[in-house]
Parts: sequence; C-alpha cells; structure tokens
Amino acid sequence: MKGGRILLTIYLSMLDTEQERKKMTDLYEEHKYALLHYAMTIIRNQDMAEDAVHNAFISIMQKKEKYLDLSCRDFRRSAVIIVRNKC
Repeated sequence: MKGGRILLTIYLSMLDTEQERKKMTDLYEEHKYALLHYAMTIIRNQDMAEDAVHNAFISIMQKKEKYLDLSCRDFRRSAVIIVRNKC
C-alpha cells in the first residue's frame, strides 16, 4: 500500500508501550492486504480502499484496549466490520 510505512509510524506513535507497538506492527502486517482486498470488493477504487483501511486502523488504535488482545481470528472479524463501515 502506498505510504503504508509512513502510516504505520503514525499508528505506532498513538501507542504507549513497546509491547503495544510490536503487537500493532504484527497486526498491521498480517491483515493489511486482506483488509485492502475486502475494501476493494466494496468500493472498487484503490485510493478510497486504502483510505478505508487506514481509517480502520486509526479507529482500532483509538480503542486499542478492545482490539489489541483479541485472537487473530477475532481481530480479523472486527477489522473487517470496521473496514466495511469505513467504506
């Protein structure tokens, strides 16, 4: 994704601890392309899909207590719903 590294840095600055930063990095790297693909199926515009995914990650960071401790499967489910709503 264009600018993904820059945005990841912004996301990480929203976190308080190194443990949270590591977890978010792992979640971002693991799910970003699947979420982008899902967003593309909804809006069929690359830039808008990327914006939806980035905005979803910002929302996740704003409610990090709710999302960072979820299992991989539960995180993906939640992230897909957030991306759908952002689209």
